[in-house]
Amino acid sequence: MKIYQYTYLRNLLFLLTSAFTLAGNSQTNSLDSLKTVLSKTNEQTKQIDLLNEISAKYYYIHYDSLMSYAEEAFRRSVATGYTEGEILALHRKCDYYINTGDFKTASHLVEQAERLATKTNNKVLLAESYLIRGDIYGSISIFDQAYDYYNSALQIFTNENQKARALKAENRICLTLYVYNSRYDKALEVFQKVLKGAEAIHDKELIVTGLNNVAAMYGHLGDNTKALELFNRALNISLDIHENFKAATILSSMAFIYASMGNNDTATAYYSRALEYAGKDKNVLVRNLLQLRRGVFYFDTNNIEHAITDLNEVFTVSEQSGWPEPAMQSAELLAKIYEKQGNEQLSLHFMKKYIENLKLFESEGNTRKMAELEVKYDFEKEALRIEAKNRRKTILLSSALITSVLIIILVIILLIHIRTRATSAKLKHKNEMLEKEKIKQNLANQLELRNKEITSNIILLQKKNEILTGIADKLMKAKHQFTEQNRGFIEKCIVELRESTDDTDWKNFELQFNQIYESFYRKLDKINPNLTVNDRRLCAYLRLNMTTKEIAALTNLSVHSVEVARHRLRKKLQIDDPSILLVSFLERL
Repeated sequence: MKIYQYTYLRNLLFLLTSAFTLAGNSQTNSLDSLKTVLSKTNEQTKQIDLLNEISAKYYYIHYDSLMSYAEEAFRRSVATGYTEGEILALHRKCDYYINTGDFKTASHLVEQAERLATKTNNKVLLAESYLIRGDIYGSISIFDQAYDYYNSALQIFTNENQKARALKAENRICLTLYVYNSRYDKALEVFQKVLKGAEAIHDKELIVTGLNNVAAMYGHLGDNTKALELFNRALNISLDIHENFKAATILSSMAFIYASMGNNDTATAYYSRALEYAGKDKNVLVRNLLQLRRGVFYFDTNNIEHAITDLNEVFTVSEQSGWPEPAMQSAELLAKIYEKQGNEQLSLHFMKKYIENLKLFESEGNTRKMAELEVKYDFEKEALRIEAKNRRKTILLSSALITSVLIIILVIILLIHIRTRATSAKLKHKNEMLEKEKIKQNLANQLELRNKEITSNIILLQKKNEILTGIADKLMKAKHQFTEQNRGFIEKCIVELRESTDDTDWKNFELQFNQIYESFYRKLDKINPNLTVNDRRLCAYLRLNMTTKEIAALTNLSVHSVEVARHRLRKKLQIDDPSILLVSFLERL
């Protein structure tokens, strides 16, 4: 079950995000103390600053609270004309939308913050806006643009002598250039340089982050001893400045290393301490993720009793909080545990929960992917618009210079103007064609996502039927072991289980399929109204571009049987020309 364990790289990104998203906030005040100060403060601008600081503190603790305090800070800033507070509130709102996958809204908000910072000539906050721009493009894998914004921010921070913020920008550049490209040796070199910079300015929070980054790289490169040494230094500083969240993540990283070294007792102790410190900040999300990690560790080390306790708690909290991914992972592990223990009822229950949360997780993933595609499309469209605008400026400037200096060659200028118009028309036509092509591609992507969703659903439903059939078979084999009084009840259960595997799943599949390919079956019926149910199913699978091997696995048939069925289907559909592929024929319907 290693697929659920966090790698060193994921630990690194987790720590980097939590440490650096709180732009410009190097204070170590707790939420409770900040709220106390807020309640005793009367000055409007100070209240707004505190609201923004509290909003930042809620990052990775409670997103809704983050947004609530940011909205209040924004409302008061607009009402009082406090531009700096308004910009910071917009930054906090961007944090919320980036982490919820709404990149388009985040882009609009950071654009608004950039305009305000430019208008007030606040270069530092403009650079902070550039960092957020870089985060947006980095999140959707447009790394070249992310690097440009991070680099612009770094230059401003350097010019304004903002050393801590400059180090923050260098970390992001390192992520973009090296970590995301798996160049961990180069990343280690840069992170060590940043750590020295943090130590030079005695910024404890930056030192903790630097130690974490360097330790994570050593761990990823296989030097566990060095990684543990650096993580331990980071832990001591975090405890000294009362940063419970960072202490929890560091302890979890150290537990992971000890587990990979086979020191399970030490790993268990560190996981327990990590959960303790996550609980001190009332950080439900992080504590839930750390407890899932410990539950997986218990599962991997065959400590089933403790694994059940952790995974059940993770599943309960995740379902209550609406977090499908940890709910899905914990449910799958619990289903496997109970299956090994022979508890078919609980195993089936958690397998159903796994399927439910898997659908939710895939649905959220598809929504997030569509949001990413939309932002990418807007970005590429804007790039084309700027390119066309720059070309027009160049042409107009050249025309103006020629006109002012060489009046006598007016005829040549007119010819250039005519040629320019022709070029502009071609460019406009090209842009229109590109836009149509992008729209077409987006529709194709949406269709592909729907195809994958339908295919995934039928496979999951098939898996459910296999589980129900398996349970019924086991009950049938064990029926003679029950008393005469209970055999009637067992036989009734067997009948109900077998009836649960009827064609309802196929009908649901056909309903989804018809929503996408409305006229497909109607056109098939025109060609041959006598197609069997199996013929129609085979046509649907082929229309979804499923291979013969995939169809064989799904229908519990041999590959040869599927190939024979395809040959018979060609005859029924009157495809006599051997050059016409069956899949291509169905795609045209």
